[in-house]
Amino acid sequence: RTASNLYSKAKTGLNNYMNSSSYQSYFKSTGSSGGGSRTGASTGNGYVGRNSGSGNNSGVGAGYRYYGGGSGGSSGGGVNGNTSYSYVRYNREPSYKLTIGGTTRYFQTEAEMNTVKKVCSTAKRINKDEMSKKVNLVTKIFSNINYTITDGINISLTFGIWTIDASAGISIDAKGNIGIQHSVAAGVTSASNFSIAIDAYETITNAPDIYALESDGINIGGAVAGEVLGIPAYAGGDIVIAGDVNSPDKDYYGVTGAIGVGTEGKEIHIEMSHTKTDWSTNISDLFK
Repeated sequence: RTASNLYSKAKTGLNNYMNSSSYQSYFKSTGSSGGGSRTGASTGNGYVGRNSGSGNNSGVGAGYRYYGGGSGGSSGGGVNGNTSYSYVRYNREPSYKLTIGGTTRYFQTEAEMNTVKKVCSTAKRINKDEMSKKVNLVTKIFSNINYTITDGINISLTFGIWTIDASAGISIDAKGNIGIQHSVAAGVTSASNFSIAIDAYETITNAPDIYALESDGINIGGAVAGEVLGIPAYAGGDIVIAGDVNSPDKDYYGVTGAIGVGTEGKEIHIEMSHTKTDWSTNISDLFK
């Protein structure tokens, strides 16, 4: 902003000076001086030229603004004359481009561009720090609350008295942890016919974090499937025991609900399960 203000003031001052009576008087008194070659035409490129060009042919004004850019006609003359020039850098095309957040701006100088870039970078960092503080505060408030939620997809098979399940889902907890976990389970079922089901499920437990869901567990529940509006609808539910089944003080409990499609029938089952975490992070890590 400081660089931009200085540039604006300089530009205004230059215009005022060029339009002043003292400068115009001086310009007129010196307009015919000089010489140059017989063709004596000077071309200005991006500058303000004073007395630029004289001779038999008029000067060519090329650029943004010229003062005295060649008088032409009978002004000047002589083969060995000297032409006097005075240049002022003015009205230059912006040559530095900066794109931030989908918006593109152009700057006259690199210093101007770098100043804006630094200000935007600082603002972004401050905003990120503020967001991190808020996330940490929320995480601290919920740190003493024990719960996990897992949403995913499950495939189950039954044949004879055996049942097998495989599932994968995204788990979150009150501490801000997010993870991708998968589970496999096997056990016995009351069904005697072959059946298959694919369902979307949600499991809620009182485990302190998603990592407490790892290792072994127990699922006890049942399912029913039948045709609904021409669709082989499936619904199931389980009571879940997670954690170390051999240590009661390390067990956590929850429930699972599932809906999907499957082979017609109904059954109850008990399964042993094993859960692994494939990937995980914490929300607060995303703001560091």
